[in-house]
Amino acid sequence: MSKTRESGAKAKKVQPKKYKFEGERRYAPSKFRFPAEANVRIKEKTEQKAIDYFAKNYRNADHEYGYAIDRDGYVHAIREGGKHSVGISGSKGQMIIHNHPSGNPAFSKPDLQAFALEEVNGIMTVAKGGQMIIRKNGGHFKKGAFLQAMSRADLAGTSYEQAVSKWLKTNQKKLGYSFEYKKRK
Repeated sequence: MSKTRESGAKAKKVQPKKYKFEGERRYAPSKFRFPAEANVRIKEKTEQKAIDYFAKNYRNADHEYGYAIDRDGYVHAIREGGKHSVGISGSKGQMIIHNHPSGNPAFSKPDLQAFALEEVNGIMTVAKGGQMIIRKNGGHFKKGAFLQAMSRADLAGTSYEQAVSKWLKTNQKKLGYSFEYKKRK
């Protein structure tokens, strides 16, 4: 399916491009920070309030930061990374939140591999362009099938961001996860 873009009086068809999941796992040294730094500032303890606090403080940062939070909104880990990565992991049932200084919220290959391989409930990216969140659907998440589908995926879209979003939306029911993309206005 191609989209049209208005340029003057004529409509020009924009053809989808082909993509693969981008990025390789890089381990930049990450500074450990104390979770209390955020917990004392997040007054109402809910997952959404912790997400909002993180987005407000790190959406426009020039390097990556990450939080591991629980369903009740408590921050269990804070890491400060480099320009392209942050070394953070979470425990069973936790959500990993990290920012993308590039401005593009699309998940990288290492983001999705960490989501599949760790015991976390989900992973989220926050960027100038919006945010993406992916969560495992209880015991229905199919880790092996997800990783295999990722390795074989031929993504198509007008941008990497749009191609990743389209692939994740299409496969969520079959692979046992939920996906949401909130484009920033």
